[in-house]
Amino acid sequence: MKKIILLLILLLMIGFCFAQTHRITFHTVNIEVDSEGFAQITERFYLDFPSTQDKIDFRENSTELGYDLSNWTNFDEIFTNTIGSSNLTNGVISYNEGESNFLEIKYELLDSLMEKVQETNMVVEFSMKASYFNKLFEPPFWVIPDSTEIILELPPGASVKGTVEPKATITPSGTKQFVVWKGYKSAGELNMHYVVWKKADPVVDINALSTFLFKTSEGIITIVVGFIILLILLWKRKKIINKIETFVENNTVLEEN
Repeated sequence: MKKIILLLILLLMIGFCFAQTHRITFHTVNIEVDSEGFAQITERFYLDFPSTQDKIDFRENSTELGYDLSNWTNFDEIFTNTIGSSNLTNGVISYNEGESNFLEIKYELLDSLMEKVQETNMVVEFSMKASYFNKLFEPPFWVIPDSTEIILELPPGASVKGTVEPKATITPSGTKQFVVWKGYKSAGELNMHYVVWKKADPVVDINALSTFLFKTSEGIITIVVGFIILLILLWKRKKIINKIETFVENNTVLEEN
């Protein structure tokens, strides 16, 4: 009997040591894409704590774990980057308390998240690299987990082309489109294509024209000659108008009934 009681106490102690001190209530992944297909990524893990003491303990742990992502992953394997693998740069980790408590991870990828598929004189077409989302691949499906939202912010002027898989919500805001996946979702493919319209080159280069007119001797001479011609036209405008009126009168034939 004593052995059973000791065993139960031991199991309770083990359970206490491994009791969950925090819970992930929601996870957001915001991906901001620039005109060349590179991305800045911000992930937030929203947290709930069973008690005030657990919250204080987590705060102290955050100070000890610092800015090393591998430390956080060892602390809880869910705290890791969703996009890319070892090709991360400019990483920043912060823990925030307030109306919401969340751990935030910001990072960029060393290479582009979007692949240039084709380019014409008018548009450039990009395709999302599914291999950078391998952490969402649960063979044979790509899975957006429960309580997870992935927001893809396309560059200004870009528009989605074709079908997005898994099915996503596409929302316009100003000059941008936002592609949003909110779990739970799954699909046999993960793909998204979009096009960016090129800016048309101006017919007249204003800067070049200004430089020519005001910073070269030829330009200054052009301005002086143009000014002189304008003065002559203003001075003789009455004579010019009279000649035009006389020409019109002499060359107008009135039809008689």
